[in-house]
Amino acid sequence: MADTLAAGVVQSIAPRQVSTAELERRRAENAELIELARPHLEWLSAAHHSVPHVVSLVDSDGIILCSQAKQLDVARAMRLPGMGAPVQLSDGTTIGAIKLHIGADGEQASRLLVVAHTAFAITQELKRRAQARARAA
Repeated sequence: MADTLAAGVVQSIAPRQVSTAELERRRAENAELIELARPHLEWLSAAHHSVPHVVSLVDSDGIILCSQAKQLDVARAMRLPGMGAPVQLSDGTTIGAIKLHIGADGEQASRLLVVAHTAFAITQELKRRAQARARAA
């Protein structure tokens, strides 16, 4: 997974199943990322309101931390071709990705641009927060 994310664009990643306890541990570990990503996921989902879709935030292992769906089952969506872009820390470490799966799509290139921008916006906010914490220390 890390190699795929590091390459820049995530094309298709089959989600791994983890226990409920493991998922909750990962969500707690990534609480700040989820907090920052949630409004962006909502925006990305709203931008694709006219087509069945799933928008997800995954961690560096490809585990879905949170998602937004419209008229598309998450399990089914993950079998469809998807696109995504990495979310990175200020040092360039990839900590996850934003993924978009569409039920039927003829506009893949423009949708990929929107997904990449969403990941970029989250990355920039993570950097701003890290800089603010460093200044406060």
